[in-house]
Amino acid sequence: MVVAFSTVEFGQSCSIHKGALSVSTLSFSPIFRVHHASHSHIPFSVKDMVLVTTLSQQVTCELLLLFLWLRLDHLVFLKHNVATSRRAEVLKPPLMSDVRRTQVSAGGSRSSAAMNSLFTMAVTAQALLLLLCFGMVASQNACQTARLNNLMSGQSKPFGVNLGSWFVLESWMSPLPWSQNGCSTSQYPGSYLLEQCLKFWGKRQSVMNNHWNTFITEADFAKMSTNGINFVRLPVGWWHIYDAQGGVATAKLNNSVSPVDYQFGGLAYIDKAFAWGAKYGIGILLCMHAAPGSQGGTDNSSPPNNSGAYYWDAYQNNQDATVDSIALYAKRYANSTALWGISLLNEPRGSLTSLTRYYLNAYAAVRKFVPTKPIVLNPRIVPFESAMEPIWTSFMQGSQYTNVWFDLHLYSCFGGPADKNNSVDAINYIKTERVSQIQAYRAAQPNKKLLIGEWSGANNFGDNNVIGFVDAQTAVYAAADAWSFWSWKGSGGGWNLQAGLYAGMNTTLFSKC
Repeated sequence: MVVAFSTVEFGQSCSIHKGALSVSTLSFSPIFRVHHASHSHIPFSVKDMVLVTTLSQQVTCELLLLFLWLRLDHLVFLKHNVATSRRAEVLKPPLMSDVRRTQVSAGGSRSSAAMNSLFTMAVTAQALLLLLCFGMVASQNACQTARLNNLMSGQSKPFGVNLGSWFVLESWMSPLPWSQNGCSTSQYPGSYLLEQCLKFWGKRQSVMNNHWNTFITEADFAKMSTNGINFVRLPVGWWHIYDAQGGVATAKLNNSVSPVDYQFGGLAYIDKAFAWGAKYGIGILLCMHAAPGSQGGTDNSSPPNNSGAYYWDAYQNNQDATVDSIALYAKRYANSTALWGISLLNEPRGSLTSLTRYYLNAYAAVRKFVPTKPIVLNPRIVPFESAMEPIWTSFMQGSQYTNVWFDLHLYSCFGGPADKNNSVDAINYIKTERVSQIQAYRAAQPNKKLLIGEWSGANNFGDNNVIGFVDAQTAVYAAADAWSFWSWKGSGGGWNLQAGLYAGMNTTLFSKC
């Protein structure tokens, strides 16, 4: 068998393997897998082994049970050999004296009795350990349920991470669908154009299904839960929801939009995300990350071409089709225990008139199915808006608008005053200017909570103090009402929360069980 551990980054590598041994009757969590010997070596980092073996009480139980099961299997083997040997002695022809035969028989009986006693002790120990593990797992499950309940009731703040590039692909985060299939990232940026390249090569279905199935898995949710993360922001495309109607390419749309040639299959994995969130005590903010016509022209909004142009705001059909899509998402997940809220549009650009009209219509559509949970608005990303502009301070202020949040994306690597060439200045900016910005938001928007929906450790300074920079942000952004790091996995360089956890970032804000 092979004992395989999931990993984020490979350091000093080694492998664990053993001869083929069937363990098909055992069931293991997604974090800890036992595979048959057809895969004889699975590399994993030493740090990964330490992390995984401390991931959860459930995994600890599984490791102990596996060890005891292997010992028990060994005892069964020995007991069988002793019994076989004993029968052989009894059936031997009388070539030895009666005294010698009696001595052998007595010795065999004592060995058999000792083996029976040892076997009974092992079975008893396994049963006791199993009962202990059931209790430990039940306790952890209760903690995860309580964590989710506290999040949903507002007793605890959402602190978590984005699951970027799972459903709306970005080549810098998940390059393999491009690089392994002859698709240029500059010629085919974003999900739609990637799919067209894959379709040309006859690989679209297999490549997309493999990406959805492997990029984020249940093991990721289990690992997030173990580290105390209670919240994820889940970027989706407008087209995925139409899998429920056989796929957007053949669905009957209320509004004519183009393009619609997207691969069927992503919605099943969005369903899994909500199931895993409920199981592991993690709330989900579903975010409309890519709207018809592309609201940003960049790869994270699935543009229809590689010109950098965006067409969402110029055509009301695109905006109305987005309302239809977000309403269908709201209807589908309204009763999920993991649904924390719905974000209406990620990083829009273009016409304020189109954007505000869409927000009003989308709010009304979502509230038909999700009457009380947070609805999140992004002000425009270009030109960058802080939600303190007059258009936003006067927006949705009536009593008919409830639980409306604004989402700001605060990066320090794309130019501007936050982009410093050393960590000392960058951290000082966080501790002064970002603090002032949050305070100013509170004064300008007293009725709307603040989510810092995207931020990272990415920077343009070279002194390697990424963890100090990340920790400064976690502390300051805790003064907001929620935050989510970009992203759970993907590129390094301060963009990967898992790498931050490995490196020892401060996790005191997380709700560990």
